[in-house]
Amino acid sequence: MRARIALLCLLSLTALPVLSQPVLYSTGHTGGSGGSTLYQIDPLTGVATAVGPIGFERCGASDFDATGVLYAACEDPDLAPPPPTTAGVGSDGGSPGVLVTIDLATGAGTAVGPTGISGAITDISFDAGGTLYAYNGDNDPEHSLYTLDTGTGMATLVGDTGLSAASGNAMGFDGIGTLFHSQVTGPPGQDLNSLDPGTGAASFEDSIADPVTPVNFLRYNSMDFDPATGLFWATLRDGSKGSGPSYVVTLDISIDGTSVTANLIGQTTNEVDGIAVALGGPVGPVAPEVPSLGGVGLVLLALLLAGGAVWVLRRRA
Repeated sequence: MRARIALLCLLSLTALPVLSQPVLYSTGHTGGSGGSTLYQIDPLTGVATAVGPIGFERCGASDFDATGVLYAACEDPDLAPPPPTTAGVGSDGGSPGVLVTIDLATGAGTAVGPTGISGAITDISFDAGGTLYAYNGDNDPEHSLYTLDTGTGMATLVGDTGLSAASGNAMGFDGIGTLFHSQVTGPPGQDLNSLDPGTGAASFEDSIADPVTPVNFLRYNSMDFDPATGLFWATLRDGSKGSGPSYVVTLDISIDGTSVTANLIGQTTNEVDGIAVALGGPVGPVAPEVPSLGGVGLVLLALLLAGGAVWVLRRRA
């Protein structure tokens, strides 16, 4: 009888869910027109490990679609210069903008096509229906919201946000279709806004308290929602392009967006500028995960060991 009880306890332990961490990737670049690299981010420490060069410049925004394909907004020095109506693509006055897909095993990017828009795309995000949105962070005099065709790369204007002359401009959809956006209009702290996906218009929601003491000029430059935890993962930069320090942070945003809490995960490479949560678990070269019993499993294990000890003592007595 005791043997059967012990067996049932062991079976209950093996049936417990294994605690898992999200798989995080980030694009990164140095300077206004620097070459770009794909990184994998450790969700426990924020440490970034290089996967490989993307092969395009200034990849500062990325997101996964529902099938696990990683898209990024970059610049392509091999494209023909833009026509006069879109001159100055890239806020550094550099190469034309392009939408790419990225190989998670090597980091290599493949061009989908030119976006055709002026200004730097600071972040991109897919909605639940598979539409890819892009934020143009240039002052024109107002920042603009676009959609990007994932078959051609071409952008379609949604509308002006009413925001301008600010830094950061991270953006991402939450689990119920709210498009959140962060920028800093002046220290201390960051602004959390919501953007209307139909018009682009921005509405202020709350201020985000800085999770670290700023050295230069803190701002969130990318964010992405994790449906498994209900948190946003974000990168926070304190310095000019490609400099730092930079950090990985989680943002706990209330359903109505009126409150937000920032939690520091750790310092990361200074280049990060496009964090993305891989949906559906590991899809790239990730380290094997160590199973965890969790709180309930540990309690059951302790009870099992205690019961076994008592049984052994009674047999000896």
